[in-house]
Amino acid sequence: MESIDFWKLCDQLTIEHAALLVAGHNPSDHFGVEHRNIGKQPDGYDGAKHAIISGLRKETIDGKFAYDQPYNDDGEPYVNVQQSFVDVDSLKAWLTSKNVTRHFFFFPESNVSEYLDKGHTRYSAKLAAAVTAWNWLDDKSKLEGKTPKQAVQKWLRKHAAEYGICDDDGKPNESVVASISQIVNWQTKGGAPRTPSKESTEEKPIDLKVQMSVQDRSKETANGWPYEMDDDIPF
Repeated sequence: MESIDFWKLCDQLTIEHAALLVAGHNPSDHFGVEHRNIGKQPDGYDGAKHAIISGLRKETIDGKFAYDQPYNDDGEPYVNVQQSFVDVDSLKAWLTSKNVTRHFFFFPESNVSEYLDKGHTRYSAKLAAAVTAWNWLDDKSKLEGKTPKQAVQKWLRKHAAEYGICDDDGKPNESVVASISQIVNWQTKGGAPRTPSKESTEEKPIDLKVQMSVQDRSKETANGWPYEMDDDIPF
């Protein structure tokens, strides 16, 4: 592996690092790139950075902003690209939606990238949406409090426009969302997601009074009177 390949191990990246990788540069070779004049920054970095920031603002990329003072001319704080971060799986889904699949994030190339490629002669938007949603659920935190079907439906509604699954009013086509989510869903038995409660996982203390009363009742005769065990034969 080359040094740039180790960046593939990251689940999250700063906007600065993500922009460098999207532009085809090794972040290890461009420390502090944000503090350079634009003319001295690597080719493509500035455009990739602004595209990622736009994706975060539109929530087509998952992540979190960090801000700097002072405010810019628009009255908004500056985005700190060295502390803001993006989710890599979400970034890959966004790149796929932009038809960027022959890229660092997708090498080595495989058949998977082919059926996510919008330029492919057999490209299917529904198939691409299903595969991308399925891969998105590799992050188990996306399933907290949700069934796989519910999590996929939420993702599909958010990315409906990217995969052409909207109705005439531009809203997510619920019938298509339901159909794709059924294909992706592996928990076909249904039911609400269950989270063990603290009470159910803790061993309850034994009530000695209750235990003794149970033992006493076990010694009662059929008429309800207690008796003592006697080994002697009664005749």
